[in-house]
Amino acid sequence: MTVKTSVKLGFAALLLATAHTQAVDLFYSATGPGYYPWDYVPGWIIYQSGSTPYNQLPTINDDVLINATAPRAEDGHALTVTNGVFAECNRFVAGYQNYPGTAWFRLDGGSLTCASHFVVGRQYPGLATLESGSLYSASNLYVSSQGGVGVMTNNGATVEAGSLFVANNVAPACSVLVQNGGSLNLRSNVIVGEAGQGMAVLNGGSLDITENFYIGNVSGGIGIVTNAGAVITTSSFYVGCQAGAFGRLIHIGGTLAAKGDYLQIGRSNGGIGDCEMNAPFSATIMIIGTGLAPTIPGTGTVTVAENAVGTVKEFLRVNNGDLFMRGGRIHLQNVGNPNRTNLYVRTGEDRRGLIRGWGYIGYTNENITLRMINNGQIIADGEGEERELDLNMIAVVNNDIPVAFTDTNGWYAVNKGCVRFPRTLQTFTPGVTYCWGDLYSKEVPELVNSVGFTFTTSVNAAIRGGFYAADRSDIPAGLPAHLRPIGIWQIGAFVEKVKLTKATFDGVSLTFRYDHTQLRPTDSNLRLYRYDGGAWVQVGSAAPGGDPLISTDAPLAPVSSGDYNIGWFAVMAVEQNGTLISVR
Repeated sequence: MTVKTSVKLGFAALLLATAHTQAVDLFYSATGPGYYPWDYVPGWIIYQSGSTPYNQLPTINDDVLINATAPRAEDGHALTVTNGVFAECNRFVAGYQNYPGTAWFRLDGGSLTCASHFVVGRQYPGLATLESGSLYSASNLYVSSQGGVGVMTNNGATVEAGSLFVANNVAPACSVLVQNGGSLNLRSNVIVGEAGQGMAVLNGGSLDITENFYIGNVSGGIGIVTNAGAVITTSSFYVGCQAGAFGRLIHIGGTLAAKGDYLQIGRSNGGIGDCEMNAPFSATIMIIGTGLAPTIPGTGTVTVAENAVGTVKEFLRVNNGDLFMRGGRIHLQNVGNPNRTNLYVRTGEDRRGLIRGWGYIGYTNENITLRMINNGQIIADGEGEERELDLNMIAVVNNDIPVAFTDTNGWYAVNKGCVRFPRTLQTFTPGVTYCWGDLYSKEVPELVNSVGFTFTTSVNAAIRGGFYAADRSDIPAGLPAHLRPIGIWQIGAFVEKVKLTKATFDGVSLTFRYDHTQLRPTDSNLRLYRYDGGAWVQVGSAAPGGDPLISTDAPLAPVSSGDYNIGWFAVMAVEQNGTLISVR
């Protein structure tokens, strides 16, 4: 039966209710094996009446309040609505009074229409199993309401309600929603872990939420949602919403779409959120942690694994937290305002922002201009395998928190990782310094491991390449073994944004902003080497202790071999040799 049919039955029932001048509270009492049918009239008893039979089925005005007496799950008994039964009541509650065991409701075909709430586990344990049919609540659906523990499993029913609450209040144990099939259609919100401990395991079916999906909502709320195969559509997702709340979203199957506004992990006022993505997802705006002061920062952690392709229409902000890339892809579409910043890392001096791992952040349409603010750290971490963190499709990078040469904001590569910098593409005027890995118009590179460059003649090109961990096998052999690597880069000038079609130039001078934290007190000198296609040749030097910059001694001609015509570069540290004193 469809939800629309169920709604019509509910309104029809309201008209028939005029035959009853006063609504009553009912419970169900029966004996014998198996399930107990809703449409068994002798089973319905009026509360606080000395076991007076109701002598009819519940109406749309009556509250149905079942306890673990007759429909007791531990004994295999459930109050059951089956095919051809059109059940109705005002409010339905499983687990109303303190009887030992769990009050069980089962929908196995047919329909149940509630003019008010549907509650599983109010003050005491309740269980609902929805095999098929339809359930309609004109108000809200609660899995655990006022201290009771609730468990609801939907295997194939069509459910419609206002809002769905899983763990609305503190309870002795975690309350659980399991969806293996069917559909949940919410006219308002879904909240898992409102003020208690709630869990949702979504293995199939669909969730269509008109407003928002909250996971770990208010202080004391703990929510965990695992999506292994459901199709979830909502306006916004909020995970870890307020101080004292914790939310976790594990998305490993199915699809997830925040079609209205936000996918936010770690919301305002100290909320803590955690998210693992390993399946397709989409949002208009994706936010990790809370942004600007004076708001108390929320903290977010997001992992994007290899099976995840995330589509973000407007922008992604790592305001206060971590984005761990583990082989996944994030596509930034830049819909709407073409001049906005599409990737923002760290939004305040009292916040922290980190992107770490391997994968891709950009877009497949190379004609879209993507912009980035990097006030934090971007670390390519191969975790022992040669992997890349690719941001080449970002066109503009800058920082808006003042940076000094003692700061550590910038680009890094560890554990066989390589980070592909945002490209710098334009017509370069001879004799003018530009930057790569930093704002192109800066005269000196400021972000750690960014590079300044100056062409000797006019060149129209995209400067592309990356920064490499020193333990990668694709770095040309032959660097002096007695020196310690500080940083290694590969750089080229190309006529296109993606293809490796080389641009021509006469000469280029370069300045490298190396990582000053790699220096040791025993370092006496720094040397800059370039691979000329056959050997590593020293092309510059600097003394440690001043500004962390090292430059080429003279303009360099293009490298004739290999894909990257500006070449490979390495900054190497020279350590002082100890003095041997012999006493005779």
